[in-house]
Amino acid sequence: MLRLKSESSTSGPGYQLMDFPELEKVRSLHKTYTKDVTQEQLDLMDGVLVLLVRVLVQDGEAIVAESTVSESSSDDASSNNHTSSVVRVAKALKATREIPQVVKQEKNTLKSMSAEEFNELRRKLLDDFAIYRYLRGHAWALDESTRLIIKMLNWRHEYKPENVRFEEFLDTTAKSKMFIDTGYASDNGMPLFYMWVSRDLLDNSDENKSLKFRHLIYVHERNFIREGRFKDDNFQMNWVVDVSGISLNLVRRMKDIFDDIGFYYPERLGRVFVINAPWTINLIWAFLSPFLSEELKAKYMMIKMDELKNKIDPDSLPTEFGGNLQIDWDAYYSKLMKEDKERVGEQK
Repeated sequence: MLRLKSESSTSGPGYQLMDFPELEKVRSLHKTYTKDVTQEQLDLMDGVLVLLVRVLVQDGEAIVAESTVSESSSDDASSNNHTSSVVRVAKALKATREIPQVVKQEKNTLKSMSAEEFNELRRKLLDDFAIYRYLRGHAWALDESTRLIIKMLNWRHEYKPENVRFEEFLDTTAKSKMFIDTGYASDNGMPLFYMWVSRDLLDNSDENKSLKFRHLIYVHERNFIREGRFKDDNFQMNWVVDVSGISLNLVRRMKDIFDDIGFYYPERLGRVFVINAPWTINLIWAFLSPFLSEELKAKYMMIKMDELKNKIDPDSLPTEFGGNLQIDWDAYYSKLMKEDKERVGEQK
């Protein structure tokens, strides 16, 4: 796995890679950005470049070409294994020249942020792993990933997901006891999240869609964004989804919600253990699968309930699924609200 320095571990720019001596030379080839982009935004763009170059340069061993690398020399070098990576890096550097235009298209919203707001967002989300997830989730397409990162940044500024409180859901989504995160999956250490699809008692109104979306935002913020919850190694979450009673209509209702969650929290999905599948599951999967990438499809595992104990620590597995965990929903909800109050106190 790509191991990255934290911002606090270096006095230089926030985005740096360990054991990559060519980095500074790569930086020196960086084209000067437009003047209306802030230094914080430059750091973000720089991070995208650095991670892209790290992926393109195999094992970090290629010698980075000088800025005079031309198209003709690139063509000649393509037959030489030693210089082929240099050509790829040069092309990556050339691609970054489109980034300022992307930033420019979004600059009005970005300009409305204060330096404190931007830095707070950057601290919470725009770290090395955040950039890594967007690049990884979009096939390492530099321009597209950068555009989406900026869109996500704008969304966080306007929506303020870090301010979502659990008490907002007490009389709606929480009342149905549809979601709970209990601990860690035993075989890979990822956070573990349960969802009972049939407990979705809300209709398909826009208001209720927004509520379910907001509840899932709360889950992701609690597990990944807030400091101290999990290490970078556990940047994904495993799901156990009980699909008993599922219908095609329900899948349609939930699809848009999960599409949005996948956009704002890319590459957060580890594996999905699907249990209690009804006989209609093949029809439902036929509807859903065309919208999923091959990589995403591979994350779904339909397993029998008694197989869960081989995947999940029994102490994190509810008794209704054959584990040892007795869920006290009232105590769980009280715990979440207490966490929220403590967090609010820390922010003041």
